[in-house]
Parts: sequence; C-alpha cells; structure tokens
Amino acid sequence: MQAAGLVDADARGRLHVHTPDDREIAELFQVRGALEGLAARAITGNERRADIVAELRRHLPPASVVGDFSDHMNRDLAFHERMVRLSENSILLDAWSGLQDRMRIIFFARGGDRPSTIMTRDHHLPIVDAIASGDHRAAHDTLVAHMEQAARLWVDAPAR
Repeated sequence: MQAAGLVDADARGRLHVHTPDDREIAELFQVRGALEGLAARAITGNERRADIVAELRRHLPPASVVGDFSDHMNRDLAFHERMVRLSENSILLDAWSGLQDRMRIIFFARGGDRPSTIMTRDHHLPIVDAIASGDHRAAHDTLVAHMEQAARLWVDAPAR
C-alpha cells in the first residue's frame, strides 16, 4: 500500500492514510485526462462506435447530486472505467485501474460527504456526445477539459 501511494510512514514507522496535496491532485487528473483522452480517441475510430456510445449513454451517472457520496463516486468512476474498457486497449485499462485507489483517496480527502455536480449526467453527456460525433480531436479535448475542471474542483475543495 505504501508503494502504491496509499499510505505514508512517519519517522517512527507508523502508517497513516496518504493525504494528497494540490499538486498531486492536479497531476492525477492530468494523467487521467491523457489516459481517458486516448480511450475517447480510440472509441471514435472504432467501427462499433454507435454501439459503444449507446452503452455509455445507458451507464451515465445520475442526473442529480441527491444521495450518498460513495454511490455517486462509484458510479462516476464506473462510467470512466467503462469508457476506458470500451477502448479495447488492455494496457490502457491496466494503467487507469492502477489509479483508482488514489482517486478514491482524493475524493474522500477533499469532499467525501457530499456529491459534486461534476459527478452528474450533465457533466458526462458532452463526453459521450463528442465520442458519438466521430471527431477524435473533439472527443479527446472534451475529456481533457472535463478532467481539468475536476482537478480545479478537488484542488479547491478543503482538505478534511
């Protein structure tokens, strides 16, 4: 867990949950933007794009922020994971999956009691629409913009 960046050891060797700083949060979302942007680009060129888009639409996060934070977080991450999985790039999926625990730590450390509107359907629909357009640059750029907005949100959220 320490090698994965999930826990830190103090001078006496005691372990505690890692608390990400603003730079780490920004970097994580930058990497997610690169990985997920690559996935979006791959999907736009896939001959099954229409079927993939239909599946993504069926799995969009909820439309409102009413409810449990953990549920919203899990549904948000599930949508993004599904998109990466549908890119049919197993190495990309492995890289993305390796970041999930760190993402969860950020979400809980910087907001873990109330869902954010960025976890809603309205913030994910433009990604799906851009993929549906078949324009790989638009799909990539829309995804990266989504991650940049998420980074700003979580960096600006007070640490708990």
